[in-house]
Amino acid sequence: MAATLDPNRLTPSDRLLVRDLAQAIEVNAGRGAIFVLVAAAGKRNNCAHGVLEALPGYGERLIAPGVDVLPAVIQRGPFERTLYSLPTYTLDANALTSLLWGLNYRRELVAEHGITVLLWLDEAGLSAVPRHAKDFWSFRTGTYRFDAPLTVSKGEMPALEAKRAEIADTERLLREAERSGAGNAELAPIYFRLGRLHYDIGELDSALGAFKRSESAYEGASDRRNRGAALGNIGLIARYKGDLEAGIQALEQVLSIHLAVGDRQAVASDLGNLGNIYREKGDIKAALNAHEEAGEIFRALGDRLGVANQLGSIGIVHQVTGDVERALKAHEEALAIYREIGYPQGVANALGNMGLIYRDKGDLDAALRTHKVPLADFRAIGDRQGVANQLGNVGLIYRDKGDSDAALKALEEALAIDREIGYRQGLAGDLDSLGLIYKDKGDLGAALKAHEEALEISGAIGYRQGVASHLGNIGLIYRDLGDLEAALKAHEEALEISRAIGYRQGVASHLGNTGLIYRDLGDLEASLKAHKATLEIERAIGHSNGVANQLGNIGLVYRDKGDLGAALKAFEQALAIHRAIGHPQGIANALANIDLIYRALGDHEEGAGAIHPTSTA
Repeated sequence: MAATLDPNRLTPSDRLLVRDLAQAIEVNAGRGAIFVLVAAAGKRNNCAHGVLEALPGYGERLIAPGVDVLPAVIQRGPFERTLYSLPTYTLDANALTSLLWGLNYRRELVAEHGITVLLWLDEAGLSAVPRHAKDFWSFRTGTYRFDAPLTVSKGEMPALEAKRAEIADTERLLREAERSGAGNAELAPIYFRLGRLHYDIGELDSALGAFKRSESAYEGASDRRNRGAALGNIGLIARYKGDLEAGIQALEQVLSIHLAVGDRQAVASDLGNLGNIYREKGDIKAALNAHEEAGEIFRALGDRLGVANQLGSIGIVHQVTGDVERALKAHEEALAIYREIGYPQGVANALGNMGLIYRDKGDLDAALRTHKVPLADFRAIGDRQGVANQLGNVGLIYRDKGDSDAALKALEEALAIDREIGYRQGLAGDLDSLGLIYKDKGDLGAALKAHEEALEISGAIGYRQGVASHLGNIGLIYRDLGDLEAALKAHEEALEISRAIGYRQGVASHLGNTGLIYRDLGDLEASLKAHKATLEIERAIGHSNGVANQLGNIGLVYRDKGDLGAALKAFEQALAIHRAIGHPQGIANALANIDLIYRALGDHEEGAGAIHPTSTA
């Protein structure tokens, strides 16, 4: 049985560790599961006893002194809710290597008996697993880290009320620690936890403040690794807030720390995170280089999950540039790995990305079928945030298919889930999508209200990229209402924000919209200037679909100016790009515009020949 726990031996941060680990065990506990707990840091031994006492309802508990306890564990069946813990002393490097070798050697036995192995390791132990238990590590279904970047743990988000209660409890522990004169080493993990909790409910400014205090405390405690984790979260929040330069600056500091300590797995993760920001900035070459380098490191380490994640990121980069075939190939490779290693969340994510590609290609039935698979998978594993995301995708596909009622049903379900779990960024996205549906149905008042509510939420959580997006949609509503001055003002505000945060794709989108409004106002020179500037940005970031769209807009302006030759040239260039990337709607639009130009020129036969291929495009 576990030793009696002396509450006075647990510091405030120890109590947080106990609660975290107990929660992780309960979340992963299936009926009849066995957990082999490995505590690889001396400080955590007392916490291990605390975990045992924090888990009522478990049957027999065994604390084994030996390293290779698996044979004894397996022989003791039948398996009930039993927690096996080993060992209660600090593992030195040799003992840890021996333990990992044993796990790797018996990996098939572990799988055969359905043993859930929960490894509780420090940073050094965690980095040793892929080296000494490569095959066993490839069997893992996920990684739960207590001091890690926010992207590591992706489970179901707790209800908002419960999360706020946890924030209050953590703040109480923090005050207690501060009153007791705790040092930086004790305070840093509490600040870190507080940052994670605020982040979980979308309070980005509060989360950023807590992570900055954590980073400072870890620096004061000369804890480089955990300072890197805090800096990583600072960078990711800066990215979500739309401050891409600040995000890059923080993540580059993290990368330098991990390079200095020789943590190649962390280096690969850092490169992947940097790649995401480079992509959002529109620096496609840097994004691809970062993801490819990260993938090479993960491959060398035998980390197949890391390889698959980077393949997925590479696929997203290709999606942005309009290279849908290469994007699809990357996601299919990622999907194959996720299925081989048995990682259901990765399978669902890869299928979701493939569904987006099918939608871009105009194959809405394939897109809908593909999105319904991860929707079912996320429901099965209890990932409600994943369910809401896929419902959002399904809703937009139904919108594309013209089924507004089905679209509303899916999006309203997504909205209800995001409200319940307190995912405010998702909530804003759902409202934005609902606004598009209301606009399609002609209810511009409801559409405007939805976009304005989304704007309020994104503003409250400091999500500037979202603010710009919502302003753009509000501008489109005002344009439909005929209030062109209000529309222009909204798009110019969105443009200013996108420029300030370095979001080039947003700059292109909002600048293009201002070009449309200038055309509506009859200012064709201003319209042409805006669309040409947008075209230059789209070409610079390699966004083929955006290039084709702007060429189409430029063709319309030339047509209005009476320069039919220039208009025809622009439409033909747009047609060539739409055909190259396989965009049916773009092909149809370009052919229709070309036909109108030929008709205006009086060449009806040529016009008929231009429009005819739409039936086979």
